[in-house]
Amino acid sequence: MNKRILLIDKKRLLRALVDSTKEEDAEKGWMLFREFELVCFGLGFDLKKKVDEYNKKNNTEIDELDYADTVMGKVPELYELAAKLFENDVKELVDEMYNLCKKVA
Repeated sequence: MNKRILLIDKKRLLRALVDSTKEEDAEKGWMLFREFELVCFGLGFDLKKKVDEYNKKNNTEIDELDYADTVMGKVPELYELAAKLFENDVKELVDEMYNLCKKVA
């Protein structure tokens, strides 16, 4: 992708991908986070467990994406992984986002 994407936009795009309501896409979020665990941390890292522990300790209700962002600061890595795993989906979301911005401007 040639377009420069801001960090906040990367998180928005990831949120759209993870929160997809299509049944066929529901597994994409799961796949993304499992690959993220393996690529960034290796076998044995359990993101869901880390999120659960964090939520319990801090009395919060954040999900894996918010944890990767606010606690780990890993949105750029997560976005790059999503762009590789789901290239067509991410490209489509980027195009939609920029087309909306053009219409508003």
